[in-house]
Amino acid sequence: MTLQQFSNLQLKYQWIRRSFLILAVLSSIGLFFGQFWVLLFMMVALFVNSFLVNRFNKVAFKFKNEYLKTAIESRFPTVKYEMNNGLSQADVYGSKLIERGDYFQSEDLLYGKINQVRFRTSDVKVQFDRLSKSGHQRVTRFRGKFYEIELPMIVNSPVYIVNNGAEKFGIKQGLTKVDFEYIEFNNEVDVYTSKPDAAFKLLKPKAMEAILKLRKKHGSIAFAFSNKTMAVAMEGRNSFEFYIHRRVSKKWFEQIEQEIETLMDLATALQ
Repeated sequence: MTLQQFSNLQLKYQWIRRSFLILAVLSSIGLFFGQFWVLLFMMVALFVNSFLVNRFNKVAFKFKNEYLKTAIESRFPTVKYEMNNGLSQADVYGSKLIERGDYFQSEDLLYGKINQVRFRTSDVKVQFDRLSKSGHQRVTRFRGKFYEIELPMIVNSPVYIVNNGAEKFGIKQGLTKVDFEYIEFNNEVDVYTSKPDAAFKLLKPKAMEAILKLRKKHGSIAFAFSNKTMAVAMEGRNSFEFYIHRRVSKKWFEQIEQEIETLMDLATALQ
């Protein structure tokens, strides 16, 4: 199937699902006024919605397994895509950007080289068990994209860039907070390291501007620089999922491409 065929099929599922969800809502209103016969319509609407979700999940699997892999690897000959694989717990937790959870899931592995820069990325979800009055609850602590990008130089002392107000991070890791003359940068993120000189050497104005630009566009993003690797935790991003209400088009692929290339540019800006 082509991208247009997948897009048309997606629109078809959207229209049918919306129709039956509206029917379910209208049925619930009728039930409120004592029209109990509408229970039949409500049950039918809910059954159809469940059936559609199940069918669409199969379409989404086909999209990722067949079309997406071919599209990515033909666009980037030096890049590979593996739907069922992802970065390991050691990769993610080793960065110290994400707290170790009770449940870990990683998929949609993308790896290779773009513009002579090696990288790996995958979708990551980390969850915790929490006790509540109703019993155990699974709480999502992180869900998004995690990147590992090769740096053009070696960072001898790890440097971390996290959200403002992350004092607990610095205390837990035994690190020092570093402030820069770039006020806007200080107001946006906190920088921690055991050797402040390493942070000043790494983060020049051009790199800081690139980080601010990324955060303005994508929201919460944290960075860890160590040895020859830049780790990036980008919350809320799940680039390769084919959702029923997420419009798929060429622009969608262009946004993914721009995201990757922007991070590559950041890596080279650190030279």
